[in-house]
Amino acid sequence: MISLNDYLYTGDTVLKILRRYSTDLGADAEMRMQGCVPDGSQTVDTAFGRAAIDFQHSRFLEGILYQLEHNDFLTFQSNRIREFYKYMASEYPFLAFTFRGRIKSVIRSEEKFNGYITEYIYDYYVKHHSFPPVEGLQKQLNHFRDFIAYRIVLSMPACHLRPGQDKEQEEIRYLYEIANALPAFLEKRSFTAEPAIRQGGEAAEAGIEAAGGRAGAADGSDGMNGEKNNSTGATGMLSCGTPEETVSGSIPSGLKPQVRPYYRDYVAHPKESGYRSLHIAFFDEAASSYIEVQLRTHEMDNFAEIGTANHSQYEKEQNIIRRRRGAVPEGACPLFDEAYERGMALQCLDLSKIDVNMFTAYNNELMNDGCGLYHGRLILPFEHLSRFQNDLVG
Repeated sequence: MISLNDYLYTGDTVLKILRRYSTDLGADAEMRMQGCVPDGSQTVDTAFGRAAIDFQHSRFLEGILYQLEHNDFLTFQSNRIREFYKYMASEYPFLAFTFRGRIKSVIRSEEKFNGYITEYIYDYYVKHHSFPPVEGLQKQLNHFRDFIAYRIVLSMPACHLRPGQDKEQEEIRYLYEIANALPAFLEKRSFTAEPAIRQGGEAAEAGIEAAGGRAGAADGSDGMNGEKNNSTGATGMLSCGTPEETVSGSIPSGLKPQVRPYYRDYVAHPKESGYRSLHIAFFDEAASSYIEVQLRTHEMDNFAEIGTANHSQYEKEQNIIRRRRGAVPEGACPLFDEAYERGMALQCLDLSKIDVNMFTAYNNELMNDGCGLYHGRLILPFEHLSRFQNDLVG
């Protein structure tokens, strides 16, 4: 079995690691494909299915490599995102907010891709007692949308609240108002909103063409770091749903009908861990890449980054992963076995022992990551402090 771990001990750059890993995966898939004739009913437990997913895995790594090698577009992209920052500064000068952007780390991206494989096969096998067709898993893996992600975090200063106003309610009201304006604003700057992917990998269908491909633009004109640290488990949301179900929220959604199909609303419907946020994906036509935008209040961000959602989500995911291994018979589906082993091997890494150019770790907590191997790369830090410090907002 080929895994990312095989390439982390020779002092290579991240780019060379990705290139070697991608090339070797593709060559291995080519060997497996020899003699395989697809008959229209291939499943992921066949040699053809395994090879087909390995080819897709190789292309996924090549996509990451391309975006890391040719990152000039990030300046153009962040400048267009910055236009919404300026819009908010003009429309909401009384709010404090930050804009953050990041490129997902190589380790987290690989871990997440393999997690999609095990999650999809497990869910299908438990429901049908057989393994899924290759096409279904391929479609699921195409839902990886957040390699590049931006996050908007806002806060209402207490000095702006009128007597009787609730800080959290006011912040949520503005959060939804800003979320309603975002799709149409970015559409004018070559971004196209994507239909939200719900539990089970199905796209939302509410007045939009959601079957395969990108949706039409969302008309909302009338109106980052979710990384998972293997040691501590600061987990972001998956683009195509997580093992953790949402639970009923205590507030109605403030999203307008025309933008609702594009958002995953974890504010009105929080995760079981208590995680809350709004997530929306876009296709950047100018850069030919997907991005995700997360919107949340400062308290929601605190809960996700340093609160109980961090550790409790990690522990829950570990229990789910162990349950998946026990539910799918070992050896019955080599593709599942390999994806599971790759994911577990990454979680058990001793970072102090790996040798990657521009990366040094004393242990799994203390490290200097200058290449985006483990922590990802920051691409957009903007901060806006409330311009009024003593005036109530009407």
